[in-house]
Amino acid sequence: MAEPIERRCVCSGGLALAAGIVWGLGLFIVGIISIHTPNYGHEFARVLGSVYVGYAPGTWAGAWLGLAWGFGDGFVAGLLVGWLYNLFCCWGRKPAPPKAP
Repeated sequence: MAEPIERRCVCSGGLALAAGIVWGLGLFIVGIISIHTPNYGHEFARVLGSVYVGYAPGTWAGAWLGLAWGFGDGFVAGLLVGWLYNLFCCWGRKPAPPKAP
């Protein structure tokens, strides 16, 4: 008889925090680079500015708003991905019995 498969869950809060930090810092860094270079990242920031209100290339305010919007967006996306993973990873499986000490 096959051994029961353990449930392996992901911490949705930790995934949400990590995704928020990564996406927020990514937008912030692109915003800062677009301040100091004439062409790099401007088109990317302009396109994302159509989604994130206030995010614009070449301004410090835009870089800080990108950090805030990116963190919020990444946090929500990470939370949803973690929740869906935990929902579907063990679909139809019975939980494994507790291990004896």
